[in-house]
Amino acid sequence: MVSMSDMLLPSGNELYLAAGLTPAAGETSALEKTISMGLTSIILNRETQGSSCFQSDGAKVRASAFKIDEVDPTGAGDCFGGAYLTCRRLGLTLNQALTYANAAGARTATVTGPMEGVGNLAELDQFIARTARVT
Repeated sequence: MVSMSDMLLPSGNELYLAAGLTPAAGETSALEKTISMGLTSIILNRETQGSSCFQSDGAKVRASAFKIDEVDPTGAGDCFGGAYLTCRRLGLTLNQALTYANAAGARTATVTGPMEGVGNLAELDQFIARTARVT
């Protein structure tokens, strides 16, 4: 399935599973292996540590996580992925898309339930403006 895709949005150990490696191989090896399978973008959800985008052309972008009081992380990864894809389809830059994706995942984790924290762009803009980031 990985070789039939052009983008991968893994979190946790999913990058290693996609590469057919163990975490002992290291992130760089897993990224190189998945890129060699034909992927053009790997958007790595680092959860409370932010996110990173690695592209086959060598471009790398990192966005900081938001400081929140986590209530329920259920659905945060799905909201992250949905926001990233939507933002890219809207023509936003990699950095903007990662920022919105991090905000969407973080905002979702601040309430109980998998989709109760979902927001539109205006609500995410407010969240981004008022929420400190992890440095």
